[in-house]
Amino acid sequence: MGYLIYIGPSFANNMLRAGIDATFLSFWFNSTKPVSQSSPANHYYYFIGQKFGPLITINPVDRLMIDLSWKLNANFGYFEGEWESLPGSSFSKYGADFVQQEISLGLRYRIIVFSFSYNFGKMTYDNFDKSRPKQTIDVNTVRIMIGFKF
Repeated sequence: MGYLIYIGPSFANNMLRAGIDATFLSFWFNSTKPVSQSSPANHYYYFIGQKFGPLITINPVDRLMIDLSWKLNANFGYFEGEWESLPGSSFSKYGADFVQQEISLGLRYRIIVFSFSYNFGKMTYDNFDKSRPKQTIDVNTVRIMIGFKF
């Protein structure tokens, strides 16, 4: 859930607009392979966060809008899996990353939206306790989204 906040009027013969791409609530998950091959069930990393960054919108014809943006993400993560069941495990279930990044390309026509985004960064799991050992995972994802813009 988010909002495009445009700053000032359009320019370059009314074809460009500059603004801020703000995502107030974002939730997603990634599956992972189990550590133990004897438990074949998938396990998941869950994330919740916010994203903010600059936006350029190009309006080449009619109501077709092309949105290009870069966003800085603040995310919290939770791992639902078998780490705690491993003997002598000091793995953490909770983590945070406040400098993950995203670049995206969105195509809008009236209310229909089709977008591509690439998120990149690392999530550090330490249960928010600096004395615990840290586990760092890559959370790079490519997303293809279809939706509605109101």
